[in-house]
Amino acid sequence: MGLALHKTIAEIRELPATEFRRWQIYEMIEPFGFPDREYRTAAMLTMTHNVNAKKPKKIKEFYRDMPREIVAAVQREISSLEYLDRLEEMTPEQRREHIRQKARSIFGA
Repeated sequence: MGLALHKTIAEIRELPATEFRRWQIYEMIEPFGFPDREYRTAAMLTMTHNVNAKKPKKIKEFYRDMPREIVAAVQREISSLEYLDRLEEMTPEQRREHIRQKARSIFGA
């Protein structure tokens, strides 16, 4: 909501409860921000595809499920931090050997 209203989190927190609730209701009636842009983009992609394709697609095939993608990105970040913690617990020789093995598995050497 802060992005749509061009306000900081502190300014949003200072809004009277009634005004904040009015903005919430307005957003329900007339969506703004990220979900609305995602939907419009998916609708345009669907229309462009369907005009040029033999097999039409539906909007949901182009619409990104961002809450799910954000959760997945956070989980990847947490697992990478846990991985770094495990690396820090290794001795320098163990770390070098681990990195060598990882490189071999990635590059097939």
